[in-house]
Amino acid sequence: MSKLDLSTLNDSRTIAALAVPPASKVLVAGSTNFGLASALAGRACEVWCIEQDKSETSELSRVCRHAIAGNLESVDLHTELGENEFDAILILDALESLRYPEDALRAMRNHLRPAGVVVASAFNVAHATVKLELLDGRFPYTEGGPLDHEHIRFYDKPGIRKLFDGALLGIIDELDVTRPLDEAQLEIARARHSDETIHDALSDCNALTYQFVVFASGAILESPEGMRPDQKGIAALLSRQARSAETQLADAEKRAASAFEQVRELERLLGQMTDDLSEARQSRAETLHVAELERRHLQADLSIKEEYIADIKRRLDDIEVTKARLAKTEEALHELRQVMESSAGYRAADRLHETLNRYPAIHRMARSLARAIARRPR
Repeated sequence: MSKLDLSTLNDSRTIAALAVPPASKVLVAGSTNFGLASALAGRACEVWCIEQDKSETSELSRVCRHAIAGNLESVDLHTELGENEFDAILILDALESLRYPEDALRAMRNHLRPAGVVVASAFNVAHATVKLELLDGRFPYTEGGPLDHEHIRFYDKPGIRKLFDGALLGIIDELDVTRPLDEAQLEIARARHSDETIHDALSDCNALTYQFVVFASGAILESPEGMRPDQKGIAALLSRQARSAETQLADAEKRAASAFEQVRELERLLGQMTDDLSEARQSRAETLHVAELERRHLQADLSIKEEYIADIKRRLDDIEVTKARLAKTEEALHELRQVMESSAGYRAADRLHETLNRYPAIHRMARSLARAIARRPR
């Protein structure tokens, strides 16, 4: 699903896409490239396609109005296309795979509008690389290119013109896609050929023509004067588009240069801002470091004060407990005193104590008597 680069003019698909006016109704027949179909849809074209590879039709349906699965020669065009007519029919790199290409072109012609155009491409079997391979006695089939292994037809310049004449399609313009020797999908061993041989292989004006791109009308034209105005000078149109693209490219390069200058200025400002930010970060880091030290000191002081307050609280709790105990003791003593004061024994003992204190001799006699009584055997 590669995207088609419309700025690459040395490509048959690009030439075909640019040759179709915007908002045209287009039939792409034979082998449909997703990039080509997408490019046409991007130019507001209504795209129909006939795709031989059935696995591709579901993907093509995303950009095509109708995707028909089948071989170009086996599809019943009347059934599949009905009465639909198209402004352009593109047959790119498919003519070589058809057994009866003239019949296929005539069938396509029936669905071409009177003012419509057929754009077809075919590989050049007379490319210099093929000539050099034949001089080596080789005809190597490849994946793609003039000697693709699926090709059953091969065309040179006269052969492609004869094909369109036989299909009753008048060629109104021709363009060539070129490839140098080293880019033509055939490995050329230059050591096997002299410079003179290579020079002779390149002497033909179409020696480096890789593909022919043909623009044909449904009407057989006798002279260029019979061409419609919009069919004249397709090559000139593409050339103008190329010049316009070059101009746009030059403008884009100027804008890019200006943008680069702005980017460099922004980079300078960004560097300055980065330096300022680095200094600010360093200053902030130092401030945070000092603040962290102060926080730690305050936290240490707070811890000491909290321990001191906790110790005072413990002491206060102990005092409160002692006070409670003292209160209970005083209460108990008070109760005991009341009991003793209220009893007769207490009062008699009190009087006895008072008498003994008044008469010391009696006090001593009582003490001796008490000791004697205590020593008596029981």
